[in-house]
Amino acid sequence: REGVRTFFRAVTTAIPDLRVTLDHLYAEGDRVFAFMSWSGTHVEPLFGAPPTGQPIHMRTAEIHRLEGGRIVEHWD
Repeated sequence: REGVRTFFRAVTTAIPDLRVTLDHLYAEGDRVFAFMSWSGTHVEPLFGAPPTGQPIHMRTAEIHRLEGGRIVEHWD
């Protein structure tokens, strides 16, 4: 959990106007598939990359495996 918190703290610090849109969500068995769009302005360093001041746009496809109502594995 702390790793997820650390990741999102870094991202939202570097991209304070971050917007994440859930484009599609599917579930099958113990897997959930999420397709998302991310956008914002890169204004602070992020994972060693200096700020650009430019807008960013990216799309992700994520797979989560659930067990006992919790996410136990995650892939991007």
